[in-house]
Parts: sequence; C-alpha cells; structure tokens
Amino acid sequence: MVTKEGLTDLLATEAPEGILVDAAGVAVASASALPYGAVIRSDDPDGLSTVALPGYDGILELKCHTAAGTINKGTLLVSHGNGTVKADPGTGARVIVGRAVEAGANSALLKAILFSAPILYTS
Repeated sequence: MVTKEGLTDLLATEAPEGILVDAAGVAVASASALPYGAVIRSDDPDGLSTVALPGYDGILELKCHTAAGTINKGTLLVSHGNGTVKADPGTGARVIVGRAVEAGANSALLKAILFSAPILYTS
C-alpha cells in the first residue's frame, strides 16, 4: 500500500518525474551528493512537484541514465550525478540510493524503492 507518509511538495522544480533532486528541487549534479528525494509527480496544477523522501513507504519510478549498466530486479542503484540512476558498479565513490524492483533499461523509468538512508562510499 502506498501512503502519503514521507512526502513533501517543492516549489519551482523543473525536474521531471523519476529524477533525484536536492532540497532546492534541482536535479542532483554530483554522483557523490546525497539526494533530498525523487520527483514522483510533476503535473500538479498549482505548480508544485511531489518529492518522495528517502525511506518513502512505497514503490516509485526512478529515471535510468543513458548508460545505466545491467539492472535486474534486486540491483542496487546509485546516483549518476545528473538526477538519474544506474546499476551499482561495486567500487569507487558512489551514493547507493535504492534497489530496483524490476529490470531496467537505459533512459527508461524504473520501479524501485528508496532506502531510508542513502549509503555513501568515498572510495
């Protein structure tokens, strides 16, 4: 069951659905930056976009990067740095934001869950 718990509305975001954003509603610009949340609804008539925060109680859609790697059901997802996600490469500095609940493809929206606390690796 999807609930409204853990949601917030942001003003002035132009980020489309599925994009990871910072607290100002701007697409996350660095792969090592912790996202504030992910846009799950951007068509509100009053100009607000609904953003799921980490730990959101439900499945949402995240936008895959154009070179997302192999994403299967259960794959850990990392922020790519332009608001999109890709398969966790397993090494290097990265922010793991969630887990895929279906297989994904480059540039597609992917059903996923957001972790309560993103996992930050510095090397």
